[in-house]
Amino acid sequence: YFKSLYQVPFHDKAEIGTKDIGDVEWNPSGTRIGYSRMNNTLIIKEFRNQHSSQVLNTYIIDKPHANPIEEMSWHPFSDSTLITVGRDEYVKIWNTKTLKLIYQIKIKGNCYLVKYSNDGRFIMTTSSYYNEKIKSNEYYLSLVNVKRGYEVVRVHKLEQKIYDSIWTNSSNAIIFGCLDGSVPMYKVDEETGDIVKIFSFEGHMSTVNCLAFDTKGRYLVTGGHEGVIAIWSMKSLSCIKTLAMVDEPVMSLDLSREGSYCVATFQGNECGRVFHIDESEETFKIEKNRSTNNAFAKVRFHPKQSTFVYTTYDGVLTNLMKR
Repeated sequence: YFKSLYQVPFHDKAEIGTKDIGDVEWNPSGTRIGYSRMNNTLIIKEFRNQHSSQVLNTYIIDKPHANPIEEMSWHPFSDSTLITVGRDEYVKIWNTKTLKLIYQIKIKGNCYLVKYSNDGRFIMTTSSYYNEKIKSNEYYLSLVNVKRGYEVVRVHKLEQKIYDSIWTNSSNAIIFGCLDGSVPMYKVDEETGDIVKIFSFEGHMSTVNCLAFDTKGRYLVTGGHEGVIAIWSMKSLSCIKTLAMVDEPVMSLDLSREGSYCVATFQGNECGRVFHIDESEETFKIEKNRSTNNAFAKVRFHPKQSTFVYTTYDGVLTNLMKR
């Protein structure tokens, strides 16, 4: 199927200088895409409609944070509201139509992960804080209540560094990929924001770099530094399948809208791969989708179609779409 699609590269003026792309995310309807470059720019592309690759407008925000954007997340019910973090003390909420900063939330430490919950009620962000007394980094999870005026309702000190975070499809739990290879799951109280550890997925032999969760709630996918992709049943809370076709650390994962396909990117010279989950078979190689010294390769499936965008090693965002 993917071999029948054609490639549409997207260019922007921010390519001049440091071309590497840090993060990329579709809005809920697939009519806008946001991506960041390592020269500290945020780019928004607006398309004619969700089926089109025709770009109506390209918007660029210079220096949205003190450092290049590490991660971004769209509001699940808004096509124009985007949150970003960039290794400073703020979660920033942007209106991508007006390019105005709606609000900024001050967080303890430097934020490097951020996610809207799927019901839009909470924002979670993970930050690192250097403790002068012990001369070491501490890591914190902050939960923000969106409906209560972006109030930080809980700050939870984490046991170790977190490399990725994700909400379950029902937004009642969060899952972390950890330094020690564990994947703990925490239940979130919808009223108070309290979190309680309820389970930990165990099996990876090294750091869990990335996570993906099925929109139907059937399974969790984890990517390890040892090169193993593990698929976990959310019904039995056990590993039902592993994929180890590339001998490089797995750095990014995403699932297609119906959950049939998984795409993975890697740390070294290997290009991104698309796998069919049920058949455990590689179905497509994304040849130019390789990591660089400054940024890991990314692929993001379209929210409404079985197509995707990907980053290239020479800094071009490319859409793979139907003819």
